Amino acid sequence: MPTVGFLHTDRAHVSVFSRLVHDRAPTLTDVHLVDETLLHDLRRRGLDDDVRRRLGTRLGELSGRAVDAVVCTCVVLGEEALRLGASSAPGVPVFSWETFSPLQLAAS
Repeated sequence: MPTVGFLHTDRAHVSVFSRLVHDRAPTLTDVHLVDETLLHDLRRRGLDDDVRRRLGTRLGELSGRAVDAVVCTCVVLGEEALRLGASSAPGVPVFSWETFSPLQLAAS
């Protein structure tokens, strides 16, 4: 059974995305990591080196949980997550929510 790891910047998104995945692809297992400081610091300082580094660290943490894909659910950080994916989560595809298809992962 494929597992998808979600990176959220708001705890409220955990139940929303878990429900969406289970409704669309009930065979997927989901794990969630929340770091609200990423979005807070991004809004305060912009996309600086510290925010990039921490985003990469979080993507790596999720990839270390034996997931088949990592999804950044933050619209503002999604593009940067895509750029950092190969170096931060080697061997694990990284998606933004806009580019992720739970049905494709469930079929793999």
